[in-house]
Amino acid sequence: MTLKRGDLAPDFEATTTNGERIKLSNLRSKRVALYFYPMDDTPGCTQQACSIRDGFADLRDEDVVVLGISAQSQAQHQKFTDKHQLNFPLIVDEHQSIARAYGAVGGLLLPLQKILGISKRITILIGADGRVIEVLHNIDTRNHATQIIRAFNDNQASQ
Repeated sequence: MTLKRGDLAPDFEATTTNGERIKLSNLRSKRVALYFYPMDDTPGCTQQACSIRDGFADLRDEDVVVLGISAQSQAQHQKFTDKHQLNFPLIVDEHQSIARAYGAVGGLLLPLQKILGISKRITILIGADGRVIEVLHNIDTRNHATQIIRAFNDNQASQ
């Protein structure tokens, strides 16, 4: 499935890093950035997560909720969170049902991705109405928080 601007974001309910349940539809009225990443504690994924961590206050000031999603277990997410002092939730998607719903599985490495259980690196921006605002494919892992804020603001200005 390929999501595009204006599509209703598929709802999901999943477990976060700390074991809480989260449902996307409960975040209506907020802007949400779902960022899918291949694997905890790899260089690019760590850089991306730390960018979100370091830009968390700016994201919060812009009323953006960020959820990181990958196929690792809750325990692996917790180790990654603790090691890098992440201040936002990671979502457990061990069976990649959320990644499939958002088109975050596929591409040139599809067989390898299925074997290893990894997602593509994409970020889906969702508006307060629950609709997709933009799908970011060219992720700047060093400056992802800024990239998210800029994309939300650019899209708001063009409406």
